[in-house]
Amino acid sequence: MFVGLMNQQGQPFEYLLFAKLTSGTTRENKDYQRDYELTLELVDIRTGEQDKQTAAISKGYHHSRTSRALSAGGWF
Repeated sequence: MFVGLMNQQGQPFEYLLFAKLTSGTTRENKDYQRDYELTLELVDIRTGEQDKQTAAISKGYHHSRTSRALSAGGWF
């Protein structure tokens, strides 16, 4: 229905792109880590074929110098 409406208004397209961003937090004492995941899904509206790509990133936040050094794998 959406594709038909866009065609009527002179805005035809061939693909739809869906994006999903999820996040989560883990805590240990005063330190915490945020994990993010981005998923992009491209759909060809004529054939129904889909291509899905996912990327993840983690970011740690450390309260003390000791916990920063331990997370980095050594002392500075």
